[in-house]
Amino acid sequence: MRKIHSALALLLFMIPGFIQATTWNEPWADKVIRESNSFVLAKVVSNDEHEGIKIEILKQLAGEDVPQKIEIKDFKYVGVYKDKDAHGPEFHFENIDSCYFFIAKDKKGGYCFSTPTSGFDRVKDGQVFATYRHSYHQALVPVAIYEMTMTAIFNNYHQKEYDQKDINSFVKEQLSHKPAGFQETEINTFFKQHVALECVYHLKLDGYYNYLIPFLNDTANFHNQVSAARALVVYNTPECKKRISVCYFRYQERYFFASDLHLDPKGIQANRIKRRIKKNTSNSF
Repeated sequence: MRKIHSALALLLFMIPGFIQATTWNEPWADKVIRESNSFVLAKVVSNDEHEGIKIEILKQLAGEDVPQKIEIKDFKYVGVYKDKDAHGPEFHFENIDSCYFFIAKDKKGGYCFSTPTSGFDRVKDGQVFATYRHSYHQALVPVAIYEMTMTAIFNNYHQKEYDQKDINSFVKEQLSHKPAGFQETEINTFFKQHVALECVYHLKLDGYYNYLIPFLNDTANFHNQVSAARALVVYNTPECKKRISVCYFRYQERYFFASDLHLDPKGIQANRIKRRIKKNTSNSF
């Protein structure tokens, strides 16, 4: 069963999103977390795809306390559909027992989460389909690792303290190993390393530059390179920018690489042209 779960999470990593009738601009995980008020584990009590869901709070991990039982009828970042023939986004929680939710307040004072595909992470058999970047880049991780890292990320974005010792111990342990791939014997390590790399990005952890370079140079694994590049953005040094630029120009799908880093592709190309001009000018004198 665990192999099936790993395969599903891997599929979410490899395929760019779900095909659905309605569309929306899904925010990145940092925006989802930053603009939520509460981080909870909850049981899905009932689900109506058009009217919403009822949940029972099992564990309050961070943020504002919420009542034990609440109803969620809306999404935070989905606009109004004016086409009379169009149906709005739906709640699809069939056969889901429990989820971690990033709960926000809607305009009417009720409860909501970000979009039909973000703002919640599903739990099954002690594992979490976790979103540290985007919902089409989910990682399958144990509950204990998920709660430790995601609580730290939530608290950090809300200017609260978190357990830096445990986080740094976890990150250092995972990044000390060589970059893992998608093979059956490596996939669990890959997911944990993904979490560690994203922790460096979200928590702006210092002192991991040398740990990140092997992942940035892992040309066999696009996802390792993206997470490493995101982490390097935190350091914001000329050397880091140069390495990211070199990595960017290796890919034909450069737009997707840049978008995962929240970077402007035109800006990257412009900076590279400037460096070439400066180098050529220096060499001509």
